[in-house]
Parts: sequence; C-alpha cells; structure tokens
Amino acid sequence: MTLSAFYSCSKKNDVNGTNPTANTPQADTLITYKFSGDGISGFLPNAYLIATDSTGNVLSEVKTKIGTSIYKLYTPKPYPNARLNVYEVDVPTDPSAGVIILGYLQIKKGSTYDASGSSATSSNYPLNIHFKNASAFDNLSLSTDLRANSISNITDTIYYKSFDYSDKSKVWVQIQKNNKTLYNFFDITKGIHDFTIDLNQCIKVPQVKNLTAPGGIFSMTVYAKADKNSAQEYDFGQIYSLYNTLSYRYPTESFEQYSTRTSYQLNDRQYSFVNVGSTIPSQVDTYNASFKNTGSSLADYKTAIAGPYDYYLANFIGKTINNNIAIYLYSPSAANYTNYKLPDFSKYIDKSVLDPTQIVFQTFGLYQVNGFNESKLPYKIQNSSHDVNIKAVEGK
Repeated sequence: MTLSAFYSCSKKNDVNGTNPTANTPQADTLITYKFSGDGISGFLPNAYLIATDSTGNVLSEVKTKIGTSIYKLYTPKPYPNARLNVYEVDVPTDPSAGVIILGYLQIKKGSTYDASGSSATSSNYPLNIHFKNASAFDNLSLSTDLRANSISNITDTIYYKSFDYSDKSKVWVQIQKNNKTLYNFFDITKGIHDFTIDLNQCIKVPQVKNLTAPGGIFSMTVYAKADKNSAQEYDFGQIYSLYNTLSYRYPTESFEQYSTRTSYQLNDRQYSFVNVGSTIPSQVDTYNASFKNTGSSLADYKTAIAGPYDYYLANFIGKTINNNIAIYLYSPSAANYTNYKLPDFSKYIDKSVLDPTQIVFQTFGLYQVNGFNESKLPYKIQNSSHDVNIKAVEGK
C-alpha cells in the first residue's frame, strides 16, 4: 500500500516533493485529488482518502492535512483492473459531530477529483444598500452579478447591508405591489460602498413566461450572464407554485446566456432540470429515467434502474444519534455497479457507527449531464451547476 502527497506553493504554483510514479516506472496512479486553498478536504480537516477494489480491499490511502492541496493515490505495481472505488472519509474532531463518507464507486483508473475551484472574482464588498420610498410591498427582489436576495417585509431590508458586486455589475431590483410587478437596473459608481435606490424608479414592466409542468409543486429560477464566458451572473429569483403552472417575470433586456432551473414533483419523484442557452425555454423539460428501490438500510438496500442516465447518487444516514453518519455514494452508468457495501473502515471509524443495519436509506437519484466525463470528479449536480444542461430524477 503506497501513497503520495504533493505540496502546492501559493506563489509559484510549483510542486515540491518526489513523484513516486516517476521513480517507480511500473507504479500505477489510481486517482489524483486537487483541493483549493490550504487543502482542507471536504467538510473537515481530518479526512482520509482511500482507494479500494470492487470487493473492498484497500489499494492505497492517505490522511489529509492542512497545507497540502494535491494528493495522488497509487500502487507500487500495475493495478490490473480498469475501475476502482475511492472514498473520502471525514472524521470529526468533535465527537458530537457526524462522520461523512463521500464515495465514487467503480470509476475509471486515473480519474481526477478537482475541487480546486477557479480564481476568485474581484469584488467591491461590501455594498450597503439603502432605499427611498420603501413603503409596504408584497415582495422585493434584488441582485448584483455576485449576490441576490428576496424579502417580503420592509423590516428585512437589513439583509441588503453587505452585498458583493463586480466592477461591471448593476443592481437589479424588482418590486411586487398591489398585483403589479415593476423593475429596473441601477448603475453603481465603481468603488462605492453605500448606495441608495429610489423604489419609485422601478418603472419597467417585465416580460412573462407562462409555463406548465407535468407535475405539481412547480418551481423555476432564472440566472443571466451579460458575458457567457464570465463567472458572474444575475439571479432573477425563484418562483413556487403548488400546482403545475406558474408565471415567471424577468427583464426585457437581453443577456448573452440564461441558465434556467425548473423542478416539479410527479408520482413521488422529484424531477429537476438545468437548461443553458441564449433564451429562456418556453416549455418544461421531461426525463425518461426511473428506478425502483427495495430494502431500508445499507444492509439490504437494492435498486433497479431503467432509462438513460450518466451517474447515480445513493444517500444513507445513521438511524440514531449513536451512529451519526452520512454516506453519499456516486457511480457512473458505464460501471453498471450497484454494490453499496462499505469496506472495513473500522481503522478510521468506530465499528458501532458502521453497523449497516443502523444506517438507513435516505434518497436515490439519477442524473444526465450534457458532455458528461466520468473521469472528472466531482460530478455536476443540478442544485449548484448553472453552466451545463442537466436532467435529474430523485426520490425514495
């Protein structure tokens, strides 16, 4: 069992230390992990990265530490299989906190887990926003290209006291009052930190998309970019409907790219979509994939999958406070692998926490991602990705 950890220098981006794969010609790199900043992995600084074969035999492991941002898990001799399982096991230093296990099952050998992130956007924080003519309203939504919020009470304007905005940002404000919806964009003088908005200047009437979904509890959110290659985007808010219809209002100004997120419930399943393009869709998407689950715990859980998907996610949690654990297991469709049995992690976690009969099934999901590459981890999810088309179906 062999491992290596590469240290990332913040100034020169050099890699210090010796790459064992260079000194051992027949060594096999199983997976490379890249983390941002000081290299704290996932949720906690006290974590283990572990590679196993399909039956749970440990091939390589490393304990993460602050200051290390790149790790390679490898074997000193060639690994004969094309696929393997990898796990991140986050162990809390506080006994009252829970253990978190993030697993990718039967991924391709040589995959990369890249959580290093992109360079930070230049921000003019804080922007303290004040309002004139702020009488009662039903809803007030506000967004810069770095932050957004929505309130329904005049006393909640305190939440607009510390906003981020980029050098190219305006402030979008939309107010709903007396069954009317009006909006405007307000120019910000670069570098200022106190900004007053006269709500009487919200005089523009937004466009409306009237949509019908296949199911109820229907929601929709629209994000917009002036430059599709930029990381900055406006958030025009989320609209909910208990039924299968809703009316979404958005600015008449055109944007280079829209990212539209919709979701609805149908037959005890949650369907969610991200649609990226130059316009906002006029129809709600559908997804022809399904699953059937049996069993209630990690000891007996099984699933049968039908229809197209790129990867699945199975989520389990501890049944009681005595086995406080959360487990997230991903696997690409190409692997066709549904063995959820964990390896023997008693070296890292107390055995009582690992009793599979006390770890109950929580949720399962199928995901289809445009341009999916199973060797690039972590996989994109519809809850946070705004740059790629995604379909998802989730439930029990």
